Amino acid sequence: MASSEKLKKITYVANLFPSKENPSFGTFVKNSRDDLAKRGWQTETIALPEYGSGLKGYALFYASAFKKLLNQEHPVYVHYVSHSAPPVVLAKLFNWKLPIILHYHGSDGFPESSEGTVRRALKRLVCNSANLLATVVIAPSNGFLARLRSSYSLKSKRSFVSPSGGVDTSVFHDTASELRSIDLVFAGRMIPGKGGMEAAQVSLQVLRALEDSTALFVGTGPEREQMQVLLAEHIASGRVRFLPALPQAELAGIYRAARVFLFPSTRKGESLGLTWVEAAMCGALPLVLRNGITENLLPPAMNQQLSAQGVKMLAERSLHFLADGPARDHAVASVQSALAIDYSADEVSSKLDAFLTDAFQTTGARN
Repeated sequence: MASSEKLKKITYVANLFPSKENPSFGTFVKNSRDDLAKRGWQTETIALPEYGSGLKGYALFYASAFKKLLNQEHPVYVHYVSHSAPPVVLAKLFNWKLPIILHYHGSDGFPESSEGTVRRALKRLVCNSANLLATVVIAPSNGFLARLRSSYSLKSKRSFVSPSGGVDTSVFHDTASELRSIDLVFAGRMIPGKGGMEAAQVSLQVLRALEDSTALFVGTGPEREQMQVLLAEHIASGRVRFLPALPQAELAGIYRAARVFLFPSTRKGESLGLTWVEAAMCGALPLVLRNGITENLLPPAMNQQLSAQGVKMLAERSLHFLADGPARDHAVASVQSALAIDYSADEVSSKLDAFLTDAFQTTGARN
């Protein structure tokens, strides 16, 4: 049985964490840490951005984590396993008293084919090694946990579903008095599979069908240039705008000005995608592509209405809800009430606190 002192101490190790250069990068890790701290946990964080980037940054990050964990007996909470776990695995080989919590995200457990054979093999090796030594495995959604179980050997591991820090409702909330002046919004990394190009294609169909419609894209990535080329005519006319990645408060303001939020992720490794939840909490109606995960996270009664099979259907859904304000308002209200129960940061941290407390009381921090 772990002592109460150990029970309430936890060290976060993550390659993702907000920094001055990237204030929106890894906010879910910071939110998770801060919310556990509010519930009495003594937290410490070892995050890649503290040490730089590239090979040198990772070398310093790994060395710092390894050194810290060599004599630690309270849990280490690893976010984004394939990138953050190597020093944790190594430390565990020298320190068998170290309890390991793994929190998977997206392509973390399921690398994209574009990552190359060697990179995918290395990520798989890291994940398998970490799973073998872990005490607890956490996933952002039930569907993603099921995928992990079908792909990795997790039979003897205690598992839990926790949606990556949840949504900070003090930031992401609806304000009825604000005018919704943007028809379509997409926000996220503009990389293959995350839906940027699909959102641009949907927007193009809507812009052609509705003469005064507008669209806004927030984020950066290799697909951004292609998206801008596709929408060049409407960018020139002022109906389409592109912005860089923004801090959460600014992003929330955009969501409160949006009618429809597009989340057309096609990734096999999609684990949750909190952006659509955050947008919905701000009153923007989320419309998603069916990827085997996201559509199942929508309220069951709204599943078919708010999801689509392909770009054409998603454009049709968008046109329908843009044309019918009352239907959109009703759908938003239904979605918000359901999401608040499962995804508010307070609810998420309360459940995570209870789970971790119980897990380490009952296991005594054993593997």
